[in-house]
Amino acid sequence: MLEILSMLGGFLGSAVPEAFKLFREREDRKHELRMMDRQVEAAKMVHTQKLEALDIEADIRESEALLKHSARPTGVRWIEGLNGFIRPLVTIYYVLVLNSAVKVSQWFIVTDQGAPWDEALVALWGPDERMILMAILGFWFGQRQFRHRMKGT
Repeated sequence: MLEILSMLGGFLGSAVPEAFKLFREREDRKHELRMMDRQVEAAKMVHTQKLEALDIEADIRESEALLKHSARPTGVRWIEGLNGFIRPLVTIYYVLVLNSAVKVSQWFIVTDQGAPWDEALVALWGPDERMILMAILGFWFGQRQFRHRMKGT
C-alpha cells in the first residue's frame, strides 16, 4: 500500500510543476494577446493621424489652387479690381441691404398699425440682428487683422 501512495505522491509531485507551466503559458498567451491588441490600436491611431494629415494637406492644396486661380490676371482691369471685392459686396448686399430693406418695410407696416416709431424701431432691431451684424463686422475686420499679422505688418 505504501508503494501505491508513494507512486501517487511522485505522480502528483511531477504534475504540479507541469500545472504551473501550463498556467504560466496561458498567462503569457493572454499577455501576448493584450500586447497585440495594443499594437493594433497604435497602428489604427497612426493610420488615423496619417489620414487626418492627408486631409489637411488636401485642404491646403485646394486653397492654394483656388487662390492661384483667383490671382490669375484676366486682362480686364475692372474685373480684376472687382475680384477682390466680391465677398464683401455679396455680404453687404445680401445681409445688410436686403435685411435693412426688410426691416424698413416691417417698420412701415408696424408704424402704420399705430405703433410709435421709436418702439417699432427697437422691437425690429433686436439682439438677433445685432448679433448678425457684429458677426459680419467681426469676420471682415478679424480677417483683415489676421492677414496683417500673417504678413508681419
